[in-house]
Amino acid sequence: MISQFFHEFQQHLVFPMRASITFDDRVVTFMSKQKVLTLGLADETMELLNPEILREMNGYLPT
Repeated sequence: MISQFFHEFQQHLVFPMRASITFDDRVVTFMSKQKVLTLGLADETMELLNPEILREMNGYLPT
């Protein structure tokens, strides 16, 4: 659907993502079930809270 409106993204993978300063663990679990990446504040930087979604979707996990 995205490629219908944004032709420049046809060759790229697009992942749904939510970001917040904090997330309750139940929200992260729910987002994981919905295949939505969750980005939250760690000690000093933002951190992907459910990286297993990338592994499942594309076999990709950034280092």
